[in-house]
Amino acid sequence: MIRDFWVKNYLSIRDKQELSFLAKGPSSELVSEVADGVFLYKLGVLYGANASGKSNMLIALNEVFRLLVLPKSDANQRINGSIPFILTKNAPIEMHVSFYANGTRYDYDVKFNGKHILSEVLCYYPNKSKSLFYERSFVGENIQADVKFGTSLKLQVKTQESIRENTLNNHSVLSVCSKAALKEDIAPFNVLHSWIMDNYHDVDGDGEKGIVEILKDAYITPSKRKFYNTMLQKADLNILEYRPIVEDRFVPSEYRERIQKENIPQEMKEALLKPTADSVAFVNHSVNGDFDIPLKWQSKGTIKYIRILDALYDMITSSHVYYLDELGEDLHNDLLYYYAPGFNPGTSLDEKGKLNIQFNHAFCMIDINVTLGTEFNKPKVLDDSPIVKVTLGGTKIAANVDVKNAVSVVTASGEATDITTTKGTFDKAANAEANAKSYFSCIAIPQEVGANTFKVSLMTAGKRYEWTSAEPVELKSGYRYTLKLSMGNDVVLLKGGSITATPWTEITGLKPLETE
Repeated sequence: MIRDFWVKNYLSIRDKQELSFLAKGPSSELVSEVADGVFLYKLGVLYGANASGKSNMLIALNEVFRLLVLPKSDANQRINGSIPFILTKNAPIEMHVSFYANGTRYDYDVKFNGKHILSEVLCYYPNKSKSLFYERSFVGENIQADVKFGTSLKLQVKTQESIRENTLNNHSVLSVCSKAALKEDIAPFNVLHSWIMDNYHDVDGDGEKGIVEILKDAYITPSKRKFYNTMLQKADLNILEYRPIVEDRFVPSEYRERIQKENIPQEMKEALLKPTADSVAFVNHSVNGDFDIPLKWQSKGTIKYIRILDALYDMITSSHVYYLDELGEDLHNDLLYYYAPGFNPGTSLDEKGKLNIQFNHAFCMIDINVTLGTEFNKPKVLDDSPIVKVTLGGTKIAANVDVKNAVSVVTASGEATDITTTKGTFDKAANAEANAKSYFSCIAIPQEVGANTFKVSLMTAGKRYEWTSAEPVELKSGYRYTLKLSMGNDVVLLKGGSITATPWTEITGLKPLETE
């Protein structure tokens, strides 16, 4: 668990900003006693105006642990997480985190830039008193860093020299244990490194599991399945439970022929051409009986909720740490409306005396599909998207709604504010010469956006990319817009020359609702 954290000169944060999870005592169920007389809050919530730095604090928290455990194989590799405040970009980034692992407190302080870790100090409290784990200082380019170890570790001289020799200037001393098979006993390093790797997660989770995999894993663990079913019932009163199923999968003949010709392992071909696919069905209840609803018909809000449950279960049952950004941004962010002017009960009902209700989308959907250049496949094909955040700029997020106005149900108002999109699926490149694709989406208010104003920003761990529309963009109610971008090492281009639009007809259910 995290005790306290601060960061300086990182992303939009120029001056030192701090977070503390220290509690005075067992004041609520949200407080845990991590050591004798030490109480920490298990949950922290950051709230504030858009673009005030909330997400950047989470990214910084994530980065300090990534820096602590992830090694580099090449001394010339850039430290991807080095994104200093633009007006003080020549000054080092500074971070501090104090946390508990297996009941022991650790304090970590680090200064770094894009090329080197300039200094780092790791201390711990094995017997409730502060002891040095290690400290290091940058000496010079291509010169071994000055590394000192605490005497309480009782490391042999040979062990210390091995660690020093394997510590490059662009990664932490602790991360050595994951890149070098040292014969010497470095148990204290391995224990701490493994604990962090097992318990600390990237922003919004690790992104490795799909929804089906998450639900299947929970299904085979009785306590976890009960937790999921209970929480799903609280979120959707109609859901009773869920169960894994196998669905038929249609594979077009052209796709089949193309895969067969690809120079890829046979096992990969069989997986891509598999005639069935694992899925999940949700058992729903109604007055007329129970029925199944497939996963593909569930709303984005339900999908987001399931991902939150995966993190929530880990946090309740063990010492996991998650950073959840924009927690409620896509749980309920659409507006559906139905307006029947001149409604007359005598003539407007059907032969059964019911009113058919066909909802319309008041807002619009924007899909951002990013094709990644083959340079992102080096040194190896990526398993997950390198894009950590995508924002849409230039649009207003406040509106006035008047369902009686047939011409303009929604009228945008206020100032333009960035929208953080929702991360969708990632299509892994089939090989080093193929292109991976990353998908993002958001819901926006209908409006007209002027030329050179509608902007998409894509952020990787070490770089920011931007695409701006040179032409005006008109967003209309009830439409789904697709923006196809091509992203290379240094540029983002619009594919196809324009943004495409189709009617947004993805309404819950297959037919209009009926009143009783």
